[in-house]
Amino acid sequence: MPRDQCRRSSVAERNPRIRVVVLNAYWFYLDRDPIYWRSEQRVVDQLRTAGKTVVVIAGVPDPGVDVPWASGIRERWGRPPLRLSCPKAAIPLSRVVLVDVSDAFCGKPVSSLYSDNSHPSRYAGLAIIACGPGGASNRPLSFSFALVAGCRTGSYRPAA
Repeated sequence: MPRDQCRRSSVAERNPRIRVVVLNAYWFYLDRDPIYWRSEQRVVDQLRTAGKTVVVIAGVPDPGVDVPWASGIRERWGRPPLRLSCPKAAIPLSRVVLVDVSDAFCGKPVSSLYSDNSHPSRYAGLAIIACGPGGASNRPLSFSFALVAGCRTGSYRPAA
């Protein structure tokens, strides 16, 4: 396990005020790396042993292009807008709460969802992750995830 990952995990394990740990990454590129997933599962197991709830945010689709650039070109030349393929999140981790945002990404205009080829825009973060009245900026984390479930933009389920 990389040293910085150990350090972050250790801080979360030792601090009794941290009850929920959120893991978020561009999982698309990690799908085929079993070594990475074994390492990540060890981190999850350590956190769970320390009494933490581990939440994984997943399902951000890979647009395959620089979205702002491609959207502008398509609009300029009268081509149809970009479309995303939005498969359900398939994260091979156990004992986590999975927040799958894939459906929510397919329900919004692609041109507003990415700031480049792989980074969700601020709009995507506010419209998909923190979708309740006023967003989730000043609310406890558990309430933020309840908002995700409550506004039906992502599916919220505990994984086995």
